[in-house]
Amino acid sequence: MGAQSDFPNRPIKIVVTVPPGTASDTITRRLGEQVGKTLGQPVVVDNKPGGQSMIAARIVAKAPNDGYTLLVGSNTTHSANPYLVSDLGYDPVWDFTPITLWTINPLMLVVNADLPCPHRAGSFP
Repeated sequence: MGAQSDFPNRPIKIVVTVPPGTASDTITRRLGEQVGKTLGQPVVVDNKPGGQSMIAARIVAKAPNDGYTLLVGSNTTHSANPYLVSDLGYDPVWDFTPITLWTINPLMLVVNADLPCPHRAGSFP
């Protein structure tokens, strides 16, 4: 019998870099419920916000490499922080194994609606 044949045999923890109630948290909880039903084990969402997402990333990087502790990472944990922080406390390449692209969260920049805008006036080139 192989080492993977009884996986999972206990709850799986997904560490999220943001507080409860955010988009990433809500998506993780919904998908976690479905994954738990499919695998027959509970999936627990553990929010560890702060520290430019390094708190959560460090926890997962130091967890046993048994597949029971997952990270919902982002461009912050794996792309930006390596260039912004001299001592991450984890290696974004060697300490993690990508599993899937979980979701894409588009971002937008907005301003107060009262700001004069040439686009609204129909003069957008």
